Amino acid sequence: MSDITLCLITKGRPDFLNELLASFDRALDHKNVKVLVILNGVDPKIMNDFYKWGRKHIGRVKFASFAQNDAGISRLWSAITSLKTEWVMFPSDDDVINDGLTSVLEELESIPAKIGAVATPLILIDSKGFEMGLMRKPIFSTDLSIVENSAKAISQCPFLWPGLIIKVSALPQHIPNTRYVTDWWIGLY
Repeated sequence: MSDITLCLITKGRPDFLNELLASFDRALDHKNVKVLVILNGVDPKIMNDFYKWGRKHIGRVKFASFAQNDAGISRLWSAITSLKTEWVMFPSDDDVINDGLTSVLEELESIPAKIGAVATPLILIDSKGFEMGLMRKPIFSTDLSIVENSAKAISQCPFLWPGLIIKVSALPQHIPNTRYVTDWWIGLY
């Protein structure tokens, strides 16, 4: 079965921390899930909360820490591209991983080797982390022509970043030193 690392890049948002970590706990119930937490200028108290949580999952949760918050991902990139996992996903610190991740992992087995990314739908949550019953789907559709899909990609990102699952081997080894639209740039790459 495919393995996946959930890569969280965070400045630490205490309002969402409990729901986020509880969802990571549920995801880590699956033996093929790992977590990389990149603490990007996180308050020391929040950092301690992350480390305390990580001790419950020794060998499955790794940390990288930077004292100063920097929105540019280029300094973090080597930690991401060196992951010893087949797939990576970048949830945000206001996201919740639901139980559907297990079925997605099973489906990844059937993805042809040449496919480098899979866009999944997202179930929207409220500010407390509770599902709202609304789903957003990637705009790409096999029901549309290549022209229609291309036109939509110009005005809309063809995937929803927190739901984009990328093959680590398909990631670029180097990315531009920019703080803008990193997620879109990586996804389009």
